[in-house]
Amino acid sequence: MKLPAPAERLVGRLLEHEMWKVATSLKFEPKDLKPLSEIEVVKLANYAEQLSRHAGDDEKTKNLCLAICALLWEHRDTKWDGLPIVLIQAVSRIGLGPTAKMVDPNYDATNDQFSGLGSILSQYRLAANIVESEVEVAEGKSIVLSGFQKDLWNAIDKYRSVGVSAPTSAGKSFVLVNKIVSMLIESPGEVVYIVPTLSLIAQVTSDFKSTIQKFGLTNFSVFQTYSADYEKEHANTIYVLTQERALAAFSQTEKPFQNLQALVVDEIQNLERVSDSGEERAHTLYHVLQEFRTQRPPKIIIAGPRINNIRNLTEDLFGGQSVAISTQSSPVLNLAYAFNAEKEKVVLKQYSTIRREPIKVEIAGADVVSKFGGKQYNEHVHRFIHHLISNLEDSAGTLIFSPTSSQALSTAKALADLLPKKADRAPELKSLREYVAGLVHPDYELVKSLEKGIACHHGKLPLDVRRAIEKAFACQVIKVMTTTTTLMQGVNLPAKHIIARNPFLYLKSGKTSAHLTGYEFANLRGRAGRLMKDVVGRAIVLDETTFDEADISLAELDQKTISHGYKEKFERNRADILDDLRHNRPQNAQLNYLDVEVYIRQMIMRYGDDATTRLYATGIEFTMGEFREIQRQLKTLHVSPEVCAANPYWDPVVLDEIWIAQSNNKFHKIPRNPFDGNLVGTILSTIAHLKEISPFYFNKHINVDHEGLRKAIAITAGKWATEKPLHEIMAERDPKNSKDIHNLLKLISDVIPFKLTRFLSPVVAIQEKGNPILSFIEMGSYKPLTRRLIEIGIGRETAIRLAERIHKAGHNQDDLLKSPGILYSAIIAGAKNLNYWERLQVEDLVLAG
Repeated sequence: MKLPAPAERLVGRLLEHEMWKVATSLKFEPKDLKPLSEIEVVKLANYAEQLSRHAGDDEKTKNLCLAICALLWEHRDTKWDGLPIVLIQAVSRIGLGPTAKMVDPNYDATNDQFSGLGSILSQYRLAANIVESEVEVAEGKSIVLSGFQKDLWNAIDKYRSVGVSAPTSAGKSFVLVNKIVSMLIESPGEVVYIVPTLSLIAQVTSDFKSTIQKFGLTNFSVFQTYSADYEKEHANTIYVLTQERALAAFSQTEKPFQNLQALVVDEIQNLERVSDSGEERAHTLYHVLQEFRTQRPPKIIIAGPRINNIRNLTEDLFGGQSVAISTQSSPVLNLAYAFNAEKEKVVLKQYSTIRREPIKVEIAGADVVSKFGGKQYNEHVHRFIHHLISNLEDSAGTLIFSPTSSQALSTAKALADLLPKKADRAPELKSLREYVAGLVHPDYELVKSLEKGIACHHGKLPLDVRRAIEKAFACQVIKVMTTTTTLMQGVNLPAKHIIARNPFLYLKSGKTSAHLTGYEFANLRGRAGRLMKDVVGRAIVLDETTFDEADISLAELDQKTISHGYKEKFERNRADILDDLRHNRPQNAQLNYLDVEVYIRQMIMRYGDDATTRLYATGIEFTMGEFREIQRQLKTLHVSPEVCAANPYWDPVVLDEIWIAQSNNKFHKIPRNPFDGNLVGTILSTIAHLKEISPFYFNKHINVDHEGLRKAIAITAGKWATEKPLHEIMAERDPKNSKDIHNLLKLISDVIPFKLTRFLSPVVAIQEKGNPILSFIEMGSYKPLTRRLIEIGIGRETAIRLAERIHKAGHNQDDLLKSPGILYSAIIAGAKNLNYWERLQVEDLVLAG
């Protein structure tokens, strides 16, 4: 943005003031910088006021106005008494009513009233701006939205299909949750809300429950798995599902979601990897969307951060016309700081979207700065991170990006070792540490780091632990947390600062590392500062040279054009694909188009002639002669379409080989009962036979040749399915060190519930439709009540303990399963005997009961 020279100097001075504040607080001595004068503050406030009056719909002007207001508020002085009045009016004029509440130090949240603004006229103007941003959720109950949020709310009313593109802190999820509740009040039915990860399932479920409770609504149910029974039992049902669970619903029944009112797909950017054969999660999401396309929901909303082609993407995925609601503006000013070496001096650079060139300052006292150009997280790096977190403001949360789950644990432990012991740690922190030790293992590294108030967050944590950690971070019992790429999947961890050593995702020196893209890093740094929490968020990069090496700009917040479908890959390999399909050749690990062949076969097996339409929608087009030839070949297979539907990522040709092997009694019958003494032996023999039939799928899902380790997997799976608590499984395995504990958690969180069950699924589907054993292993639960508690979002370990207490209270199980009201009352009563961290998780999920 080209500013008039006086304005550019003013904005530059404001950013220099921010740089001076940050560098000074970090105990570095910034050379040639000085703080703002009062005259400059007055000029900046007046400039922000002028910008707000002339911004209109110009996002650049709005962004500049917000940046000035945010930094003035961030660094306000008690002597600047008139500042709030100017800021409240300026941000409300540019459509940021929620932010206006943040910059009013005396805002009355109970009565939703602003403090005095100096004149009746000013109060009337502010009230008019706020009323303009209000929407009614339930009768007589309203919320205040930003301009972008209000546009999204109205678009959902007006259009069938809406694509949403906005920065991570723009508050789109808040709108979607409230709008869905409002829609169901008007038109009762079902809504499916698809998110990429289990962590995000828990968060969105909690958001729905809190909203339902806030507005005093009844007859609403929120589930994390699908069952056809729910459709009969509940007037308003919201399904918060991962793409895997949504796809499973289409395998369970031919036409799920009979009363579907709306489909919401969040974090749609994950679809971009569908052309990569190894990205099964992206394939799953794509196939789910194809299933919903044929169902034609009355309302469709897809959302993601900074997507250029969101409208075209929505229309391509679902057909018909769509509207795009997008913004590049964020209600939080995002700044990036980076350390670098220039001519044997250490410099700190500040990048922002409101200045063309970074502000750069040489810093003294920088002997702790990391060595530039490395990838390892060594003692030198950990000491530098320790220096930073020790000097960042104590009232703000800090997240430290780690490339892997093991590195997240190691960094948390290394930082904890550097911190001094404190006798005055909050009792909540002590109880959290005891909770994690009792639930997992006393020697778990997380337990040790929690002693110093450092936590870690990654996908291999047990759900109960992950939920408790997120709660502790949100309420600032924990203020520093290491985290992996789970942070980019929409999990709301309210942090003001994010620290990243480098963008690499592997640690081995000399290896060409996979790394975050510029778009992914933009989403990562956008997690610093959240709407209604902060007005400024900071990303701190320890080594700018590594970001240059990965071609990641710290000055720009990259956007993405999402491509999807199989057209390019299919056309590029058309002749080879056709040849394989014409001869029913099974999968080959060397083929980079295997996923396309499997998809084609699956569609034709399951949908017959109707497959042509589905294939065409994904970019795969055959002549009628080619299609009939492939269809004739597939008709020679014995395997049923139902078995194919239950195993959508297995090649039907391989499924046919399993079918034939089962017909020849090659497989022992897999038990239905997790207590069956034959379960472990049957699992082991099934794994061995499947490996002979398809080494490809064995390597993909199990890839364990050591007989002892395979036996350990089968034994642990059996114990997991019988509801044996995690800490007892851990104790029986007797891990010798923290690495053993981490590996066992990986086994339980990933290998057993997902990889093992997916590998055994074809045999179970062929042997006996409806055998529940794999769902018992996946959930780690077999009792109907425990499973229902898990389905509404309660973590497995907490669900087991809670189910025992509810059972002891003498409730009738059928009543509990049929009536949400009775179930929630029983949960609330039973939760009184749980510990603090368990109660906190349960209360979040049953408030609407």
